[in-house]
Amino acid sequence: MKKTSESNMTIGTNQYRFFQYFKEKGEELADHMHEAMAMAREAGLEAWEPVVSELGQVEALAKSLEGAGLRCRSFYTLAKLLDENWRDEVARIVRLAEEMKGLGARNCIANPAAIYDGRKSEQQLAFQLEGLRELTLRLREIGVSLDYHMHAPEFAEGARDFISMMQGTRDVGMGWCLDAHWLFRGVGHSQMAYESYLALFAERISSLHLRQSRDQVWWNVLGEGDLDYGSLARFVKETDFAGPVTIELAHEEGTPRDLDIVEMHRSSAAWVKESFPGGG
Repeated sequence: MKKTSESNMTIGTNQYRFFQYFKEKGEELADHMHEAMAMAREAGLEAWEPVVSELGQVEALAKSLEGAGLRCRSFYTLAKLLDENWRDEVARIVRLAEEMKGLGARNCIANPAAIYDGRKSEQQLAFQLEGLRELTLRLREIGVSLDYHMHAPEFAEGARDFISMMQGTRDVGMGWCLDAHWLFRGVGHSQMAYESYLALFAERISSLHLRQSRDQVWWNVLGEGDLDYGSLARFVKETDFAGPVTIELAHEEGTPRDLDIVEMHRSSAAWVKESFPGGG
């Protein structure tokens, strides 16, 4: 696992569950960012991982972060790298990272655009790989780690997308945002396969996203469930991992709704502090 320049692990939240919360009310998270961050702070969290696509979002984010007293150690962005315009996308993300670094972000969580109703062609994968390689090097020049993020589709067909990207960027040292439950779901909810990938690429991990399920349905808090986090906790302890640890709760059909959003995050943060060495 990669260590960051920070000396301690920071526990924060991604904005996705708050996006869902306001969407259910027929409202937009962007119109309630101050309120959402205040709830995260009330839950005892230290950091907020925003989803950012445009430079114009950064100023408003800075004000909300300051108002809530939250850090920003990482940000999430979609990377559209599947065609010959990948260089323009790399340039966009670099400009974004330069601005976000001013807010404290040192990890760019980039998720290459997925194809959900088909498969990426060999040419598309080649473009994407070149983009990730170039982006890794460009971001390193400004002191930001590129952390490759994936969902379940990248593990189809023998993990064709995931393996191609990880192996093809090994020599340039691209980081990996281990979204533990998406990995678990991507390998068919197999603990053995999950731990195999963890062992293969542990030294590449720069940041963590944490979620849990029970009976293969996303749970409303972190804790005991389908995914055994014991091996990841041991890796964190053995490597003195200091990257951003991001709680990314989400609901789907069947997810319990018996807790309010603050309590869900408070309970999850307490579990991380108890379960992951250095989290307290």
